[in-house]
Amino acid sequence: MAELGAPRPAVPPPSGAVIFGPFRFDAADGALFRDGAEVPLPPRALGVLALLVERAGRLVPKQLLLDTVWNDAVVTETSLTEAVSVLRQALCDNPQAPTYIQTVHRRGYRFIAVAEPAAPAAAGQGQGPFMAAGRAPAPSPSAEAARPQAPRTLDEPARAATRLPRRTGLVLAIAAAVIAASLAGLWQSLRRPAPVAGTEAPRRLLIGIPPGAVLDAGVAPALALSPSGQQLIFVAREGGTQRLYLRALDRFEASPIGGSEGAAAPFFSPDGEWVGFFAHGKLEKVALAGGEPLVLCDSPYPYGASWGEDGSILFAPDYASGLRRAAAAGGLPTVLTTPDAKAGEIGHRWPEVLPGGRAALFTVWRRDGWKDASVELLDLHTGHRRELIRGGSYARYAPTGHLVFARAGGTQGLAAVAFDLERLAVLGSPVAVLDGVRTDPAQGAGQFTMSREGTLVYLPGGPQGSSRAVYRLAPDGGGRALPLPARSYRNLALSADGRRLALTVRELDRSELWVSEIDRGNLSRLTYEGDSIEPVWSPDGRWIAFAWARGGRHEIFRVAADGSHPPERLLGGGNSRVPTSFSPDGRLLAFTEIAPATGADLWVLPPGGSPRPFLRTGFNEAGARFSPDGRWLAYESNESGSMEVYVRPFPGPGGKWQISVGGGVLPAWSADGRRIVYRSGAKLMAVELTQGGAGRLSAGPPHQELDEPELDRFALRPDGRSFLVFRRASAEPERLHVVLGFDRELARLAPASGSAPFLPGR
Repeated sequence: MAELGAPRPAVPPPSGAVIFGPFRFDAADGALFRDGAEVPLPPRALGVLALLVERAGRLVPKQLLLDTVWNDAVVTETSLTEAVSVLRQALCDNPQAPTYIQTVHRRGYRFIAVAEPAAPAAAGQGQGPFMAAGRAPAPSPSAEAARPQAPRTLDEPARAATRLPRRTGLVLAIAAAVIAASLAGLWQSLRRPAPVAGTEAPRRLLIGIPPGAVLDAGVAPALALSPSGQQLIFVAREGGTQRLYLRALDRFEASPIGGSEGAAAPFFSPDGEWVGFFAHGKLEKVALAGGEPLVLCDSPYPYGASWGEDGSILFAPDYASGLRRAAAAGGLPTVLTTPDAKAGEIGHRWPEVLPGGRAALFTVWRRDGWKDASVELLDLHTGHRRELIRGGSYARYAPTGHLVFARAGGTQGLAAVAFDLERLAVLGSPVAVLDGVRTDPAQGAGQFTMSREGTLVYLPGGPQGSSRAVYRLAPDGGGRALPLPARSYRNLALSADGRRLALTVRELDRSELWVSEIDRGNLSRLTYEGDSIEPVWSPDGRWIAFAWARGGRHEIFRVAADGSHPPERLLGGGNSRVPTSFSPDGRLLAFTEIAPATGADLWVLPPGGSPRPFLRTGFNEAGARFSPDGRWLAYESNESGSMEVYVRPFPGPGGKWQISVGGGVLPAWSADGRRIVYRSGAKLMAVELTQGGAGRLSAGPPHQELDEPELDRFALRPDGRSFLVFRRASAEPERLHVVLGFDRELARLAPASGSAPFLPGR
């Protein structure tokens, strides 16, 4: 009985060479041609294509494809999805709107194009490479049995021994041709760098963001390109909501992905049919064909993830964590790496599983920041680590056999070095390949993504990010820009009287502290070296506390707001620390400490005394703010699985009250202590508070105060109803840059310089 609704070819399934669209496929010769030019394909992909074409219009189950094409080799479905992905690249087929190969979710594939018998090829034409040189006869079954088998991927389950009978005719011929190849040689050839086709110059395109949306390009990478290079995912905010958008490169429009609200750091599955992402303190995935997102495991923060061919996902869940591995089907993750604190390591992040699944790239972040960061190789079988590049971050593997990474220091682009995938070693020295790519010098991420077929998509800019202006806004969204020059502002803090503003400004790979009198619009510099972040005003306005680092570890300093005294250290040594709030009398300073064992914790520092913990748990707590009367501390925590705002009595003891609903960070008190304003996505929310006796508190429902698409940091003015925020200085919408044929550019700019592996520091 025919399958209901299944498309049918116009002619019976062909038995010889066939044509479909611009393609001619000759199964007997094992060759695919497009407009007379051969399209190189590995034997497995040819075998899959042969079986799909033979059964055109009908569903071909996954198990039948595995049993026929892979025969007695022990493989998983990942090998099949990889072969289908290679086919789709060769056919320029969009899996979301297929012309040739349709995916039947969880069941198999169907060839949906009309395949017609081809006219006989002229002599010397339409022949595969083996035919042109004279094809060797297929080996006997006994000889084939002695051939080496391709190695299994890590943790690959054994397949059932029961096999379906071998097919006859066309499929038998293809299977014999496939078996005739040495599986060990095939394993190597599939992982050898792809040849560079043609010598034409790369083509460059621009992609716009949907009107009213703003690209979310902060700490986490906002871009992901499918393995085929046909689909682009980006993270943007629109209407106060941050979500994923899908854009096919052959279409003009981008569409939001349902259920991806709050998403960050997207990444594709190897077959291009799923996209993973971080949201609400979780690692999740969603099928591009539709459906609800599936939660895989906990992950408080988005420090990068990569989906391997063996069905596992490598990810970094926190600033100060090592790498974790979780099954793509979900479950408890396992620990892969642990930062070595004695060696100055802060965290491991931005993983990339290499083709073949033997190893992965990742970035080691150290106390001295980006200049001392390194790209390392992790053997996924043994757990052994090896440094490849010092002074770089966020390395991605290119199909030409290169590592492309973000350069350290004051540079503004990408570098590349030749890489031997067989020996897992870099060759020669890195060279600059592209300027003007947005990077985050504070955490090492790069806003770029590459596909297996050589397309590059990136966000232009540099380590400073976009120039921004400071705006004063009312709750209705109306407002005006302050008379301050546009700079690459990072943090802002308003003095208690609302007359002066402390700002940090990005300068290449660091930030410096400045102060401004709001009505005058002047800017006075207070620091001149190192990385200065998170300014906090003393209640009397005389001092500004801030976090300062010469490298990756921040210590707490203070500086006179009028510049009359140089910066002095308040608390140094140990873990990274950032100040968050002074008590109303100025005698206590609340700060956040990042500890390897417990993550972010809340502490207080008395003048001239020793710091003491206020809240230290296995969750992340940060951003503590004293209430105007000093009786309460508002803070953010991920104890519920997502960041929410809470209030506790100070100094305690007592319970806690959750203030935010649906996510919240950066709490701020109104001057009268009756309201808390916090950020939820791109919205500012407010909650009215009522204080009762015996240290009790009641909170009203959150209500929206402001919807600001570019919102990150804000300052609440003394009136408790208006705000200071950053907005991009340029009215021009951000656009993504696309480079088609970037693989050719890589091969030209960074050719392999011999066979000797490059040793860092040599």
